[in-house]
Amino acid sequence: MGRHRMILSLSDDLHSILMELSKETGTPAATFVVELLESSKPHIMQISEAVKQAKNQQKAQALKTLSKMATDATSQLGDFRQMLDDEENKGTEEK
Repeated sequence: MGRHRMILSLSDDLHSILMELSKETGTPAATFVVELLESSKPHIMQISEAVKQAKNQQKAQALKTLSKMATDATSQLGDFRQMLDDEENKGTEEK
């Protein structure tokens, strides 16, 4: 798999946040950004598909695609929340 480079312009705030994260984790900021984008690849592909559908006058299908993304995101947030609650309860029980 090839690797491609891109030049990105970041706001001062975002740059500062990434530099702080890099300092705290010991991970280069660019590595974190690449990992974040890689993990977002399925969502980026879905957004791209919805844009294509909208451009091709398939607005109902585009809305369906975006609605599925929202439903999936809500489900993932619920799973994450449950995981955090379970960890918190586990910590409380150990004390």
